[in-house]
Amino acid sequence: MITLRKQIVEIIKHLLILFKRLISKQILSILTLFDHNIIFYIKQIYRDLTSRPHMAGLPEDLESAQVIEQRWKNDGLYVTKPKYNVLLSYPDQNNPNR
Repeated sequence: MITLRKQIVEIIKHLLILFKRLISKQILSILTLFDHNIIFYIKQIYRDLTSRPHMAGLPEDLESAQVIEQRWKNDGLYVTKPKYNVLLSYPDQNNPNR
């Protein structure tokens, strides 16, 4: 014979299982929406970066960095751009690699 207390415990267990499933579905739908927004944002950034040449050390590269900096600042992030002195070799138009 099952006592009233055991019946209540069983009912609570079933309710908790149903509640977890409901919450999981809601969280999953929110995360899916969040993922779609992140994917769209990444596509925008990628499209911006690949819309113009940006070889390291040239003015176009600085422009790309400024676009990213402004976008991140608009999103509320703190951005710094440290300066580096780097020796870069650029392609020689008169003597291309073969």
